[in-house]
Amino acid sequence: MSQYLRHLRAMASDRLNALRFGNQRHDPRPSDLLKQFESFGDNCEFGLVQRYCGAEPLGLLRFVFSDLDKLIHGLDTDFQDYGQSGDLELHTGSDDVTYCRSRHFGFPYIVHRTGSDEGPDKIIRREYKKVAYLKRRLLEDLASGNKIVVRKGDPANTGQARERLIRALRRHGRTTLLHVTASEAEVTPGHVEWEGDGLLHGVVRRFAPYERAADLDLRSWLLICTNADRLIRGLEPVSALPKPPNLLPWRHRRARVHRGGSGASVPGNAQVGLEVFGYQHAVGTFDREEVYVLSAWIWIPIGFEGSEVRPAIGHLRLSWRYADLLIRDAWQFVWVSALIPKPFDKIFVGLVVVGAGEEGVRSVNWRFEMSPAPFMSDAPAILRNSDRECA
Repeated sequence: MSQYLRHLRAMASDRLNALRFGNQRHDPRPSDLLKQFESFGDNCEFGLVQRYCGAEPLGLLRFVFSDLDKLIHGLDTDFQDYGQSGDLELHTGSDDVTYCRSRHFGFPYIVHRTGSDEGPDKIIRREYKKVAYLKRRLLEDLASGNKIVVRKGDPANTGQARERLIRALRRHGRTTLLHVTASEAEVTPGHVEWEGDGLLHGVVRRFAPYERAADLDLRSWLLICTNADRLIRGLEPVSALPKPPNLLPWRHRRARVHRGGSGASVPGNAQVGLEVFGYQHAVGTFDREEVYVLSAWIWIPIGFEGSEVRPAIGHLRLSWRYADLLIRDAWQFVWVSALIPKPFDKIFVGLVVVGAGEEGVRSVNWRFEMSPAPFMSDAPAILRNSDRECA
């Protein structure tokens, strides 16, 4: 197919995607959608889902590791003992990260990372105030019934566990519980259905490993939340998220070879061998409450001796997957997402390579979308001789 015909096909696809995307925008924007949910654990994964969608709601249990029995006990007692005098304590893990935990409930969460100059006395005073405020706010939200409570995991005795949690929640108000489990062979990820009065069950493709909570499947989480919201509003669930239009001009989507010396340097950057391959994209009309994501397929050759390959939206990042330098002579999917603040009217989008070398790194199928999660197309075939260098 000629380059001109490929261009026409891409333009037609963009227009169709824009129509489909617009037709589904009666759903709340992701940042507003995720604020309707309250994380009840069992760890911080759903709290990160909210962050990656551009939402930062205050939540007592948003980044807490919570045992189900202790969580139910807290609901049954209005969390009365949580955050009382002498209840909170600090401890430092093997990773030099300081955690705050409750002597009554456990509920550990990170409060301090290496490099901060806060002392323990200042930290513990702040956490007592924070827990008191968030506890009061949570009980008010549960009484109003306006939040959807999300609990993930708990595979053992799932039915009994959910019934106990529903009873504890309903003691406070008409709150809806969304219980999320990992996908089984017969259930499509993103599927949500009513399983009882005030009980929704959703299926995510996979959970993030506990030691890498940021390695989550954002797209299926976002589909679950979309469908839960639609069911509560009396609408039919959807089988997939709409494919947003690609905001990149055609010339910046094509296959490229990024060789050392053909990119641009970054003024004031002291990192040896760092080059950028891309352009300044106009963002004056962008919605500053929306998350934008840049993605591409990357091919790193066996002989590559550089130290970093990553997509970039300026210096901003919200969630990301950079190139794995251990994967050679194979395609890998990379992305970075960001909220773009108002002062920007243009921002760099493209690839950052440290030590590109003469053989270079290849890229193809670039997409820049208004979405928290990238649309992942199928892995491309081997690049042809028509591939050209980045300017």
